[in-house]
Amino acid sequence: MSSISIFLATFISFLSFLSNTAAQGDVAWDSEAYKKYVSDQKVVSGIPRAEVTWDPVFEEAWDKLKETNGFDMKLAANLMPDPFYLNRWKATAFRWLYKPLSDKWLEKSLYYHEKNDTMRKTLYRVAGAVLMMPTKLHFDALQSDSNPDDYEFVGVFSYKDGSEVSLKTGTFYNTQTGRIGSDDGIGNIGLNYMVNEGVMKTTNNIFLRKLGYMKLYDDLFLKRSNIANIDTVRMTFTIGKTDYLFQLWKGRYLNLTGGEVALYTKPDKRLIGFYDTLKDNEKIGLSFELTNKLNDKVLIKDPLQPLWWACGFAANEKPLTGENLKLESTIAPQNDELLNAMKTVLDKEVEKGILTYTTLNSEMGDAIHVVW
Repeated sequence: MSSISIFLATFISFLSFLSNTAAQGDVAWDSEAYKKYVSDQKVVSGIPRAEVTWDPVFEEAWDKLKETNGFDMKLAANLMPDPFYLNRWKATAFRWLYKPLSDKWLEKSLYYHEKNDTMRKTLYRVAGAVLMMPTKLHFDALQSDSNPDDYEFVGVFSYKDGSEVSLKTGTFYNTQTGRIGSDDGIGNIGLNYMVNEGVMKTTNNIFLRKLGYMKLYDDLFLKRSNIANIDTVRMTFTIGKTDYLFQLWKGRYLNLTGGEVALYTKPDKRLIGFYDTLKDNEKIGLSFELTNKLNDKVLIKDPLQPLWWACGFAANEKPLTGENLKLESTIAPQNDELLNAMKTVLDKEVEKGILTYTTLNSEMGDAIHVVW
C-alpha cells in the first residue's frame, strides 16, 4: 500500500519543509531577541505576519515536537505571512455580499452536523469562517468529556468588527501519551503524530482504506529514487474461494524512514489483481517494530492489536533505505487455517534467505513473529 504511504509521507514532509524554513530565523522563542525579531519582521513587502496563538496546554506539545524532530511550531507560526491580508479589504468593501454568504455557509455547517456528516460540516464551517477574512486565529484547548487527558484544538477566528467564529477541529492533544490526532487521525486523514516518540502512526479508520491495494501502486513508487526507495516482500495464497496477499514494506518514503505490514483479500474469481482491505470483523493481530540496523536504535514500535494494516514513519531520523532497516512483526490470525497458510508462504521466503520467523503463543492466540 505504498501509494497511500507516499501520500501520508508527503503530508509529513511538508511539515519538515516548514521546519527547515522556520529554522532560518535562528532565534530562540523565549528570548527578548526573538520578540524583537518578530516585531521587526511584522511587515515584509507590505504583508503583515499572521497572528496565531494557542492555549498554554499546547505549549507542552510544541516543546516536545521541537525536542523530538526539531520542528519549531511556535517559530513557524509567527513567521507565517498573513494569508488573508491581501483579500481582507474585499471582505470589508463588499461586506454586504460576503457576510450573508458566510452566515449561510455556517448555517449549512450546523445542518450537516445534525446529519452526522463530518466532512461537509467541517468544509462549510471552515469556508464560512475564512470567507470574512479573520484578523487572528487562536487555538483554545477544550477538555474532552470522555478522556480528561485529551484536549481538543478549537480554532477561534477573530474579525475586524470584533466578532468571532469557533471551529472544533476534531483533533486532540493527549497530555499523557503525547498523541496529536484522534481515532480518525489529524484532520481525519488517518494519521496521528506521537510527540513523545517523534513518529507518525496510522489509525484503523484512515479514509484511504477504501482504495484497497494493487501492485501498480508499488510499481509507481517503490524504486523511484527521487520519490522513494522501498523494499517489499509479497506473499500470495488461496483459502477456499478467497485469495490472500500478505505484504511487508520498509525503506525511504520521500524524506522519511518507514515501514508497513498488511493483509489483503479478494474473491478468487476476480481476475484483476485488485485486493480489498480486511473488514473490521476480519482484522488480525499485528505488532510493528522498525529498527535502524546501523546503530540498533528502535525507531517505531507498536504493540500487538487488532489491525488490517500497520504503518509508521520516523519523523526524527534521516531517511534510511531497506537494507539498513530491520522490520519485525507478530501476526496473530483469527484461525489455524489462515495461520498454517501464512506459515507455508513464509517458509518459501525463509528458503530464499529473505526473512526468518518463529511461532509463539501471544495474548491474541497462536501467532508468528517475522523478522525481515
